Amino acid sequence: MSILNFDIDVEDWIQWAIINNIHPVMRAFIRARPNLLFDFKPTGDMTNSPTPRTVAHVGRLYADKYPTETEYELYSGAAGEGFAIEFLAFSKIFRKLVSPKKVIADPDGFTIPGEPDVLYALCGAVANLSSEDTMKSIVRFAERLGSSDNFDDGTARSEFAVLLIRDSCNHDNECRNTREYIEWQTKNPDIVV
Repeated sequence: MSILNFDIDVEDWIQWAIINNIHPVMRAFIRARPNLLFDFKPTGDMTNSPTPRTVAHVGRLYADKYPTETEYELYSGAAGEGFAIEFLAFSKIFRKLVSPKKVIADPDGFTIPGEPDVLYALCGAVANLSSEDTMKSIVRFAERLGSSDNFDDGTARSEFAVLLIRDSCNHDNECRNTREYIEWQTKNPDIVV
């Protein structure tokens, strides 16, 4: 018998999650809390813990829209109690976001969230709407993020612009062919998306 050790790469998982239609709230959550993509804790009983597979399963459960009173039991059974508590708190933020469709319709007509967790959620939801038709609005939102101040903890909002563009292009590869994307990439040649 052999034991194999694998490195878990958040970016690889995010790209896989986009291709496999894992709900954007889960992708945003893992971006905000990358340490929870793999927090395996072997036990002697039948307790799950976060792994790429169990995290994806929770994302599918979330997309199935089970009644909110059953979510904790479902998520904790799939990926552990700690994961369930943190994901539920994050998903409550997600449910209160400005509509991603509103961001697409008017990328200048809303206030950029002031908390990183909320911005992860919003960028993930907007990227999920990416297409050749929406890329102009997505790039405008990214430009607003790039010109914003940093968060109190020093995190640059411009980092979210890169995540937004990267996830949008991974969601719909044709976005890379749009004039807006090409112009954005020309202005940001040091960023590989």
